[in-house]
Amino acid sequence: MIIIKIKMTIIKINITMNILIMKMMKKYIYADADQLCSRDIMNSDAAYDTLDRYMSTDCVFCKIIRGESPAKIVYKDEDFVAFHDTKPSAPVHILMVPLEHIESINALEERHGAVISKMMLRAKDLARQFGIYDSGYKLVINVGSGAGQIIFHLHIHLIGGWGKT
Repeated sequence: MIIIKIKMTIIKINITMNILIMKMMKKYIYADADQLCSRDIMNSDAAYDTLDRYMSTDCVFCKIIRGESPAKIVYKDEDFVAFHDTKPSAPVHILMVPLEHIESINALEERHGAVISKMMLRAKDLARQFGIYDSGYKLVINVGSGAGQIIFHLHIHLIGGWGKT
């Protein structure tokens, strides 16, 4: 009987520790090499749990969003994140990725309209931030493997800087 009580106590301690670690990870989900952001973008555990249901466990971008993979994040809010591409095809190459796992443009629904609009509008601010607003830049969305989509989580490439002075 004592052994069972000890095992139950150990299990309760492990569960409690896991919950605390999860909450701490949420708090610093957007940490990057330049700064540690202590702002919790989720307003509640319920919001975080709801978002987590919309993520893929195998998706590279979902892992970045959850803080499981490193990325040099340049912008983040409650709808999307922007970070430097690890294999840039231009002097400036930023990826803008919705927090919700949406496979591609083909998977968009009416309810995604606001986040897509927000990403498009934020692109010009990011272009200004990285000094390519005046020299010009491209916004590229690859849809499907035939168009060059490699990671099947909707994302917008902000690329430019070739003529940057």
